[in-house]
Amino acid sequence: MSTSIWPRLSGVFVSRFLSAHTALGLAVGGLLYIICLSGTLIVFHNETARWEQPVRGENRIVDPDALQSGLEAYLAHQSDLPDTVRLVLPTHDMPRMLIGSGETYFRITEAGDLADPVEHPFAEFLVSLHMYLHLPGVLGITVVGALGVILLGLTLSGLLSHPRIFKDAFHMRRSSALLSETDLHNRLAVWTLPFHLTSALTGAILGLASIGGAVLAYAVHDGDLNAVFPPIFGTDNGVQAEASIAPDIRPALARFTSDHTDETPWLIHINGAGTTEQSIEILARPTGRLAYYEEYVYSPSGTPVSTLGLISGETGQQVAASVYSLHFGNYGGVPVKLAYIALGMLLCLICSSGIRIWLFRRRQRGRPAPGLERAWTGIIWGAPLSISLTLCATPLLKLVELPLAWVFWISLSGLMVLGLCLPNPAAQSWGRVLRRLTGLCLLIGTSLHVAHHPDTLENGEHGLFTAALAGLSIALLAYGVRLKRKRASS
Repeated sequence: MSTSIWPRLSGVFVSRFLSAHTALGLAVGGLLYIICLSGTLIVFHNETARWEQPVRGENRIVDPDALQSGLEAYLAHQSDLPDTVRLVLPTHDMPRMLIGSGETYFRITEAGDLADPVEHPFAEFLVSLHMYLHLPGVLGITVVGALGVILLGLTLSGLLSHPRIFKDAFHMRRSSALLSETDLHNRLAVWTLPFHLTSALTGAILGLASIGGAVLAYAVHDGDLNAVFPPIFGTDNGVQAEASIAPDIRPALARFTSDHTDETPWLIHINGAGTTEQSIEILARPTGRLAYYEEYVYSPSGTPVSTLGLISGETGQQVAASVYSLHFGNYGGVPVKLAYIALGMLLCLICSSGIRIWLFRRRQRGRPAPGLERAWTGIIWGAPLSISLTLCATPLLKLVELPLAWVFWISLSGLMVLGLCLPNPAAQSWGRVLRRLTGLCLLIGTSLHVAHHPDTLENGEHGLFTAALAGLSIALLAYGVRLKRKRASS
């Protein structure tokens, strides 16, 4: 007889961890599911943004002359020069040249002219939902970081409360719905363990960095927050140069291209434009490394000033530079993004099935909670429905300047309350209705977008994205009809 790699644990110990696992899941299951769902969707954030605002003449080639002309045109229209101007260089997944500061950006044409402002509110709505839950700044990202810690706790407590979880990794019981659901939950958790451990840990690090920095500042640096992050992300280099409204970025870009042939520049910061302390920072993504970027500082004459060292510095710097890439999956191109989409969907399934298991157990013990079952179904299928409603409402809300977050949270809250108050239909029927509505709204939102931007289908990548959305909406509609026929025949 084979023996388990786990030490023998007492029944009381296992029972306590089961209780802790269930309590944590009930408290934050809904928010965790929303974060996992939105995180899965923003893996293709750049592609979504391009689809939302299609343009002609995309170009993946960096044109220094066009960038310089765009910089000069942008600064000429500024009454007050911003402290930092950002130039976004074309990359594979965002083949556009952009310029701006703060939250306002413009596209630079191939001729170096400024085009219409960048507007993709739906894509930004998804990012804000995942990173902040639409809460204000530091509060939102801290709450999300805390939920990352809780997801990490759920993962570890789930492993400790099931001593045979690895031994039974490929064993499925089908004698009852509860056992099947439980085994599916546990098996998916084992098979995707590296992914959701990494996602939870990196999400917690990103979310709690501000709070952690403040604690470290008070504990080590007498409350000086400015002393915490420079050892990782560098300090102002104090470059001295002749003042000019629009420094020439071409010498710095040419020097970078010559010195760093294995790195791809994707962002340029022009600091202190119009002052004698102006500098040019080029952020580049190294080939074959997880680091999100490396930073090189140049004077306006193109002379190298410093290198941040995120790919060659201390171990802590290299780890910090890799956290963002590991969390969002923006390394390795489309294959890695597709893998993150699949694993993210499985993580959503794990989050939803954990609560369903608890509801199954209540029903088996003679304490059914049909209202809670429908409310949970309202979260599981109400969240994608609310996101689809937001997509439909995007063109209208852009005209009246109302935040998209209102549509999402009001509709999701309404679906939860409606699930609680309905006169006791089965939760499966409620879920089937929500799935149909999700597919219908997604199809309507996609059709409205194509009608408003008919040139979307002229771009092969945008056409493929549109076809994927249409296919998903049809699949959701067909899935709901198939389940209804299957239950009716049985």
